Amino acid sequence: MPFERLRITCRRASLATLASTVFGCWAAAEAILPASAIEIWTAPAARKVFREDGPPGDAETEVRLEAAGGETESAQVVLRAERTACVLTSATVSEFRDDQGNARPDINADLLRVDYVYLPGLNRAWPDPLPPFRGPLPLQPTLAQPLWLSVRVPPTAPAGTYRATLRLSFDTQPEREVPVSLRVFGFRLPEHPALRTAI
Repeated sequence: MPFERLRITCRRASLATLASTVFGCWAAAEAILPASAIEIWTAPAARKVFREDGPPGDAETEVRLEAAGGETESAQVVLRAERTACVLTSATVSEFRDDQGNARPDINADLLRVDYVYLPGLNRAWPDPLPPFRGPLPLQPTLAQPLWLSVRVPPTAPAGTYRATLRLSFDTQPEREVPVSLRVFGFRLPEHPALRTAI
């Protein structure tokens, strides 16, 4: 049994060696700080993500967008620190590439931060403003913080699937990556609408 082997080893070891080993392990354990995991999930642009929200049962960890040429589509990437606060220091989106690995620098991505306005009538913070993301961004424990990703597709973009990566860096946590896929349809939106309005 493991306990029997440990007892035999202790009998053969000197008291100084045993004390050094035990207290050395204790000191090493004290020096390792507990990890604070970051939950990450995606949400459609039309969904309101409130501060107290957690990931739904059908939550995905990849951004999936579909757009025609000349169209802009958006999605949300939600971050939540599980136990202790941390800071999102930077968030960047790589170039989009097609299935052959060719870069498409004309497909532009913008990152915004979902901000909140307190509504006394509802007694809750309501997600509404979308200021540009400029780090650092503090993340409070158990409070959701969405990022708003908008992708603009040029009218001349060929039909196909393009992929990019959203890279997230934190002050006390490892870097995380969120895959982004964009399906471009084989048609484009007109520059001017064909229907007249009263405006």
